[in-house]
Amino acid sequence: MAQSQIFRERTSLKAEASIETDMVPGNSGNAATDDPDQYVSFSKRSKIRFFQLMPIKPVL
Repeated sequence: MAQSQIFRERTSLKAEASIETDMVPGNSGNAATDDPDQYVSFSKRSKIRFFQLMPIKPVL
């Protein structure tokens, strides 16, 4: 039982360190100013825009 508790503590400390690393301001994006669409091909953007024009909400 003590061994599993130690394992859980180590795992939780690793998870905490990983989360803190992910939350560093340099690792996050700014939703207000970033443009993620610039990384998508023109054909995929066109396809999405086409489906946005389709009246499918009544079907949903």
